[in-house]
Amino acid sequence: MKARAVEGSPRSCSPPPSRESSNRGHGYLLSPPRRRLPLPRPPLEAALTPPPLSSPTRHASLLLRLQSCPALEEARRLHAALLVVGHRHGTVLVAQLVRVYAKLGDVANALRMFDEMLMWNSFAWNAVIKGFVYTGRFSEALEMLWEMVRDGSVVADRFTLLPVIKACAALGAVEQGRKVREVVVTDIALGNARPNVFVQCAVVDMFAKCGCLDEARNIFESMQVRDLAAWTAIIGGTVHAEDWLEVVDLFNCIRSEGYGVDSVIATTVILACGKVGGLWVGIALHGCAVKSGVSDDICVSNALVDMYCKCSCIEWLIVFSGLQIPRMLSPGVV
Repeated sequence: MKARAVEGSPRSCSPPPSRESSNRGHGYLLSPPRRRLPLPRPPLEAALTPPPLSSPTRHASLLLRLQSCPALEEARRLHAALLVVGHRHGTVLVAQLVRVYAKLGDVANALRMFDEMLMWNSFAWNAVIKGFVYTGRFSEALEMLWEMVRDGSVVADRFTLLPVIKACAALGAVEQGRKVREVVVTDIALGNARPNVFVQCAVVDMFAKCGCLDEARNIFESMQVRDLAAWTAIIGGTVHAEDWLEVVDLFNCIRSEGYGVDSVIATTVILACGKVGGLWVGIALHGCAVKSGVSDDICVSNALVDMYCKCSCIEWLIVFSGLQIPRMLSPGVV
């Protein structure tokens, strides 16, 4: 694996730092870098075929086309145009091409373009990591993160952390999740990053889904700003842990802090009321859903039917809603 160079400076020929010195800052050991096998290059004729007359030939036009590239065939055409006009080593354009290939699921070409870059910026790192997560290759996304941390040329931002935390949740890799959180805490302590509510919500959700509800609650309680997204994260995690009484208690806390109800929270808590037989809380939430304008949402409607059925009060739904039950249901509810 070739040594990473800090963006904006020439590549260094000095050997990379040892694992011990590289890992000392974060307090844990990182796995050795992955050995990347040589990947097949696109057919020679595809690279040599001149682009059509309507293809972009200038930097700005290429950038705009890459940012809105809709399909893999178009990406390859723009790749060829980039080679023809001599921008194959332009950091911005190549990073965009990495993003396009990763977004369209061609992670092999995204990695090949990434490895050929003279300098790596956070945009390119994030594109490859997100591409791995998008295609379900969660372990490789985590490996890429640790390689990025070891490289040290850029700091992991929220665009890096959100897909990586999602990968930890998908794998149930709580230890990896704790190490990711250590990276976040260390960067904030060093002044390299600021607390981000979206990252904190993702960490809460990840710990809850990994069965570590106490850790999720501790992080939630420590958040200086707890918006509706944070409440949704802790409620969703509590539902995943099947602690239905706690779900209802959290909903009461939301109301006491003056937050409204969206379709996600309404559906989640109404289902919890059905699980624990909380008819009166369910009725109150039904009224909140009507007042907030989300009672006609299909997920909310299905949850209401489920709750009233489990509480043996289906006739109340007809009285409160004034709607015919069959018209509210999606297939498979009853």
